[in-house]
Amino acid sequence: MKTTLHIAAACLFDEQGRLLLVRKRNTRFFMLPGGKREADEDALSALERELLEELEELRWLDTAQPLPDDLAPLLRDQVLPALKRLPSV
Repeated sequence: MKTTLHIAAACLFDEQGRLLLVRKRNTRFFMLPGGKREADEDALSALERELLEELEELRWLDTAQPLPDDLAPLLRDQVLPALKRLPSV
């Protein structure tokens, strides 16, 4: 049986166009801030809760520079290439 996972994540850019990344405690990879939605949460509420939980370590990523090795595979292989195809990034 397939399970559907609902997540909420944010692509937050600063004035220089750098992308905000977070790393969960005791993990190796940086990723987009966000996470799994609780059963009773909408996406915005889940994102707000996750941001409050996660902002222990963060990084601004300059997407014009070579990518560091410590990015989560989904972020590196799927999300960042998709963001680079957007006209405003």
